[in-house]
Amino acid sequence: MHPIFKSLIGLVVILILAMGIALFIGWASVPNLIATNLSKKLKVAVNVREVDLSWKSLDIEKITISNPTPGILTSAFSAELVHIKAPINRYLHREILIDEAIVDEIYIGLEFDLPSSKQSNWTRLLDNFSHTNSSEKHTLARHSVLIRKLILRNISTDLLYRLPTVSIQHLPPIPEIVLTNVRSQGDFPINQVASSILGQMLRAIFEQENLKHLLDKDINESTQIIEPSAQKLIP
Repeated sequence: MHPIFKSLIGLVVILILAMGIALFIGWASVPNLIATNLSKKLKVAVNVREVDLSWKSLDIEKITISNPTPGILTSAFSAELVHIKAPINRYLHREILIDEAIVDEIYIGLEFDLPSSKQSNWTRLLDNFSHTNSSEKHTLARHSVLIRKLILRNISTDLLYRLPTVSIQHLPPIPEIVLTNVRSQGDFPINQVASSILGQMLRAIFEQENLKHLLDKDINESTQIIEPSAQKLIP
């Protein structure tokens, strides 16, 4: 082979390797970008271990949301896996349809001052989320996300009251909750998915654990479910 061709082939190989390294470095920063974005919205520390993307799905592995201060529980939320089924090209649309979202091995930490109080660590988190979105709504109002099926699996919940003395209850685990047609709008797609999942998950858990008397309207109205018979508990 002529030396010129060898040099050209070598240059192409180097360019391909350089592009691969650049893409790897860029993709490696995606978990941190997602965590930083959610942290900015919720105003607490958020950690995402890994993000995997294919043409038809997105996987977020081990996501943890810290408890707002002055919290006693270490975290307000964690999940081992968030699996989102939707072709990549749908994220380019103003109306994004997600076929299915599965959240597995969920932990929820609920903190209230008093057993009679409706203000909790989660009302603060969702309030932070809604306030940081308010300045963007006028430019993002046309964006919407619809999750056809939201599956919440293996849910464990801690319920803590700070007064009159610190009291913590480990609520019965919930094997699975299925929600259909969960809609959100007015924010960037990843934020809408997070808001939809968190808001509806909390509402479903409050109802299944017979805590509806503690359900704050901010949690109850954080997202909406359309169509009847949307919620189902799998025993």
